[in-house]
Amino acid sequence: MQTLSSKQIEASSIVPQVLPQAITEYAKVVQDTCPTGQRQKRGSLYYQPSSQRQKRTKNSKTITYSNFVQFAGKRYPILQGKQGVFSKIMQRLTEELSASLDLWGRVFALRFDLHHKDIYRENNQWVSKFFKNLKRRLEREYGMATIGYLWVREQEKAKAQHYHVVLFLDGNKIRHSSKINTIISDTWKAVNPSNHVAMPEKPFYFIDNEETLANAIERISYLAKVRGKGYRNKQVKDFYGSSLYKKVHHPFNNFSQKQTNRFRAGSNQETEEATTYIEKIIYE
Repeated sequence: MQTLSSKQIEASSIVPQVLPQAITEYAKVVQDTCPTGQRQKRGSLYYQPSSQRQKRTKNSKTITYSNFVQFAGKRYPILQGKQGVFSKIMQRLTEELSASLDLWGRVFALRFDLHHKDIYRENNQWVSKFFKNLKRRLEREYGMATIGYLWVREQEKAKAQHYHVVLFLDGNKIRHSSKINTIISDTWKAVNPSNHVAMPEKPFYFIDNEETLANAIERISYLAKVRGKGYRNKQVKDFYGSSLYKKVHHPFNNFSQKQTNRFRAGSNQETEEATTYIEKIIYE
């Protein structure tokens, strides 16, 4: 562990005890005082994979075998799988979820899969067109100018690829999936009549408390699994998302007041533990 400079020590000693303010101040201090090489990649305050069980694949994607994820200073279980999960995809999932919570406070998260019927596509143009049209439809039906999402491309035994998707919507405007399920199905079939949507059992989560947050994180972590990915041309993406975090968070991704109040309001002990966690991320 590197020795801190006098400026860093002085900065760390003035961190407020209130969690959101503390993290905001730490983020500003780190950008000014830490060498570039010491800074963590974006989203590190939200997603911290296990440092002991990771490996790097030939296509430069890091795989982690951790069975939990760090989100807002707490550990949440994830669906690891025998082959592990891609760290970058898990990071993007938590970034999009975090940004959605910051934007709306209550989040409606919906899981579904997009399938082609024996039609292999070398690119992802169909799914791109689907989301372009879906955004327009949701704005017209619900008045949603902004949506969050992330999809992953997979192919295993089937002749064609399929897409696993998680959709993040304003939980103040939607509470159930019955109508939106029809919208999603119609929009995907409009791209090609042979397309079909698979809705898993209990496909949606209304995230407004600690329990539903934990359940949602575990469910959406399935998208980050290694199995099924990589069967495409090099220039074609394995995953893509809405990048809401770029609009909501500054480059160091500090916790927001709204999100912290909802999921971290509690004892001073929790505050101290979270502050220690931030120090560990920044300086180790």
